[in-house]
Amino acid sequence: MYLKGLNRKGDIKFVVEILLIIIAFLAILPIFINEFFPKATDISSRSSCQESFILKANTDIPVVGPNIDLACSTNVYNYESSDITSVQKLIAEELYYCWWQFGEGKVELGKWKINGPGYACFVCANVKFKESMLKSFPGSKTIDMANYLNNYFIPGSTKETYSQYFLGKNEGFSNQNIRNDLTFNDNIFVVYRFKDTLTGFKADFALEDSDSVSKNCNSIQDFKVNNKKGL
Repeated sequence: MYLKGLNRKGDIKFVVEILLIIIAFLAILPIFINEFFPKATDISSRSSCQESFILKANTDIPVVGPNIDLACSTNVYNYESSDITSVQKLIAEELYYCWWQFGEGKVELGKWKINGPGYACFVCANVKFKESMLKSFPGSKTIDMANYLNNYFIPGSTKETYSQYFLGKNEGFSNQNIRNDLTFNDNIFVVYRFKDTLTGFKADFALEDSDSVSKNCNSIQDFKVNNKKGL
């Protein structure tokens, strides 16, 4: 009944105010979601990456070069924490989601042309450590990812460890199948990599430092940088 009593100018003013409120809400909504629900935003981003990757896997576009156009990003951390477990957790989760978003090695890229011998690499994450961390962890102290991957569960599970997810129920990580000598002095790269072999397509995952990623990857594909908050 009140609205019927408004004059035309009042009606227009009321509608404009409502529209301005809606527009303001929509403008801040992405910021709010990203700030208070970062995990949901991250999963959505990785799902988009996975979908574009599967689509590209069925094309003849070269895997590395100017024609690559995946909806993926490289998460970059400038990390600080006094808790080594939180560091291990961060790297383990990045490794898990990297492997997942690129099809867990099950998406064969037979139609894609890999430039040259060796591995082609996608950089999923780059974890850097602030200098202040060296006060808590000497540069010579290893992060010991093998131990964490063998004993902690993957995201969303209370039964399956990282090693079971990546390697199978009866295998574990060691110095032989994961970089376990990385320290807080290292610039750590979480990488999905693949190559053509005499027996066919091969894909796996790796943790590398600045020197080894250049040495072990014949070609490296960086994506849009997504700067993430460290603790």
